[in-house]
Formats: sequence, C-alpha cells, structure tokens
Amino acid sequence: GPFESFVSEMKSRLPFVFFDSFIPGTGYLSAIGQDAFQSGIVAGRLMHLVVPPDGRVAVLRAVPSDYHIEDRVGGFLTYCRRQCGNETPVFDFDSHQGSAARRKSLQRISEIEGLRGIFVTNASTHQAAGFWAERKAGDGRVKIVGYDLIEDNIRCLREGTVDFLISQRPERQGFEGILALYRAVVLKAPVAKSIMMPIDIVTRENVDHCRD
Repeated sequence: GPFESFVSEMKSRLPFVFFDSFIPGTGYLSAIGQDAFQSGIVAGRLMHLVVPPDGRVAVLRAVPSDYHIEDRVGGFLTYCRRQCGNETPVFDFDSHQGSAARRKSLQRISEIEGLRGIFVTNASTHQAAGFWAERKAGDGRVKIVGYDLIEDNIRCLREGTVDFLISQRPERQGFEGILALYRAVVLKAPVAKSIMMPIDIVTRENVDHCRD
C-alpha cells in the first residue's frame, strides 16, 4: 500500500522506529510496543474472570486494522477457545464511517442471546460503554474489556461501565523511540530491534496510579 511504499523509500534516507506495530521487511531501526497476541490472551483471561461460564462474549474490531489489532484478536480468540465451547463472534466496523457504523455493529452484538461481555480491540472502548449505558444495561451485566488510557475510557472505568483497560504506556513508548534514535544517530550504538512494553491491567481501583 501507500504506507509501505513510503516506508520503503524512507529507509534509504533516515532511520525510523515503529510504535505499537510494525511492517516486516521494511528495515526499521526498532519496533516499540506490547506483545499484542499475549495482550489478547490477557484480555481473554480478564473477560472470563468476570463473565459467567454460560455467558457469551463478542469482539468489536475496528477496520481497516493492522498487525497489532489482528494479533490482539488472535490472542483473545485463542484464550476463548481454550476456556469454552461457545463460538466467539467478531464484529467489524469501518472506523472511517464514524459512529453510525460502530452503533450498527454494537446493535448486532446486542442481539446475541446470553451476551455477557464485549472485547474492544482499540481505544473505542468508551463508545461501546456509552452504547450500553444508553440501553440502561451498564450495570455490569455486560462486561467490557478494552484498551488505552484516554480520558473518555478512564471516565467509563471510574463509572463502572468499563471493567478493565489494558494500557500500552504511550509516553514510555515515545521516550524509548527517541532514545533509540539518539543511540543510533548520535552515539552510533546498537539498538534493540524490539523493545517490549509491559501489559498493564488497569481497573478503577488503580487507574490513578497507572499514568505515565
């Protein structure tokens, strides 16, 4: 695609790093982020801690998605397959089409009989929580696990309409990226090809202590 072409052209001119994802074979200096597949496994574990054994769970995925989103989904589905016999459906919404597309997918999810949990693969977590709050179903009957400590997600976490957030420490990623470039360009020192971030589990009880 256009981005791959841009990166291929840039690699002969400047060192560059990837944040939160990467494109294989592009000659990047370092990729900084979480083990996305393992974070999906963690999300699956969290979901099954709070959802009853007979409860159904669905995934809300923004498309077009990239490698790390696909790996999150893969990890989550892998955990679900290990723990229960129920199919875990994945519902896509086109992030370029805005809130209408998201609500349409959430409406479809709401029609699943026995639904007890939704895994949101990106920072749209608060929008899923808002949908259920409007339906007066935000009292914990539908558990929501998602990503990113943006203000709207933190608000939902404190209100109890989101149960868990997984943080990617974006400020720390930025710091590590600048440090990697400094080491390579100024110090002429080796840089790790992969710099992994912790998989932080955030609840309303610890959110005030989980900010970078």
